[in-house]
Amino acid sequence: MLYHLSEYLVQAFEAAGPLRLVRYISFRTIVAMLTSFLITLLIGRTVINFLYRRKIRDVVRDYSVMSVESKKGTPTMGGILMILAILASIALWGNFRSPFLYYLLFAMFWFAAVGGIDDYFKIRNQNSDAGLSRKAKYLSQISYGLIFGFFFLYSGTTPLPHPTKQSGCRVKTWKSKECDKPCKTNADCATNTCGVTGAVCMQGRCAPPAACSADAQSKACRSDEACIASCGSGAYCPKHWEYPVPGNKVLVFRPSQLYIPFYKFPLMDLSWLYIFVIVFMIVYAANAVNFADGLDGLATGPTLFSYLVFGIYAYFLGNMLTARYLWYPFLPGAGETAVFCGAVVGALVGFLWFNTYPAEIFMGDTGSITLGGILGTVMVLLKQEFLFFLLGGVFLAELLSVAVQDWLGIQVLGRRIFYRAPIHHTFQHRGLSEPKIVVRFWIVSAMLALLSLAALKIR
Repeated sequence: MLYHLSEYLVQAFEAAGPLRLVRYISFRTIVAMLTSFLITLLIGRTVINFLYRRKIRDVVRDYSVMSVESKKGTPTMGGILMILAILASIALWGNFRSPFLYYLLFAMFWFAAVGGIDDYFKIRNQNSDAGLSRKAKYLSQISYGLIFGFFFLYSGTTPLPHPTKQSGCRVKTWKSKECDKPCKTNADCATNTCGVTGAVCMQGRCAPPAACSADAQSKACRSDEACIASCGSGAYCPKHWEYPVPGNKVLVFRPSQLYIPFYKFPLMDLSWLYIFVIVFMIVYAANAVNFADGLDGLATGPTLFSYLVFGIYAYFLGNMLTARYLWYPFLPGAGETAVFCGAVVGALVGFLWFNTYPAEIFMGDTGSITLGGILGTVMVLLKQEFLFFLLGGVFLAELLSVAVQDWLGIQVLGRRIFYRAPIHHTFQHRGLSEPKIVVRFWIVSAMLALLSLAALKIR
């Protein structure tokens, strides 16, 4: 809302020039983070009291050898608090012309519904094992993966550059000083002002033809000649899917290509088979965060680091200069993902204010499944799916411990391999205090985040 309002004011009033700051992705990411953080703090106590009065309280599983009395009666479904803060922040600072934003909002609503239903059944039945069945959870996650995967790969709806989907015309030198010179009539904006013929006088400043506005990109094109014919000299048709590589070669970027960390080039193009990669990563991310949510603040820290790193990746990949410098395909519009990640990070920090040991509220499946589902969507949108195996090493350990315990240990060997699963309960069973386990998991996550950021350059 504030983004679009500032855009209108800048175009309508010369005195509103300082509001151009809102156009910058870096600025909006920071203020989105601060906004969601402050909203979480402001409404946090009200939400906690509301959940407590409504008896929306956690039903704790009894582990016999580990005391859980201190956690009984703690309000749950705290994911609602984060979702409200994220929505408010994005409503204020998001650019709703970006298709990336709609994909992320769709993911948030879908998984919030799944997690909310799961928490509702647990509370209604007063049994932590009486929520949605494992089959129902997997079915909902796979269904989302298939829907999202189809729209992501289909050329008519993908938010990424595609050889059969071209962007609108652009003007090469729209940001030069010539473009912003004062004027009273169109005659004052001489031929070739702004590097394009037919420049016009808008609100006292020279600008390119309205049909070729750098923001609107409304003229679809497939060649530079088509843009010149529509917009005049200096216009061009961007080919975002083509990018140079060493050896004077040009690679064609496709959404279905598979990338891995520390390697510049795509491993292969899976075409529509890539949808299985998408489904797998969505299911993996949603369940990994869910399994990690077992101790006060445990899931919050690693999730925060993950969104922070993916937000930085989104900023670099959505900027043509940094993307080309780092030998990544340029993903126009991906910078809006950084704004969304910033809002999530702010909400997580605010939630941690109440969720740190001893927790006053739990995120529940409403929070953990939602955060995991959005995280899976983010990594697919940025083409950084396999980075999560490194960045989310804590989540991987949690998920593997459950898989090894259930499938290999109990079903195959007929015995437990760990004392408890997920793995954090094993450390708890061995006598480590809850805060020590949580902080050590945070430290590991922070180191993995630094290594993941190094993968931006070490390729």
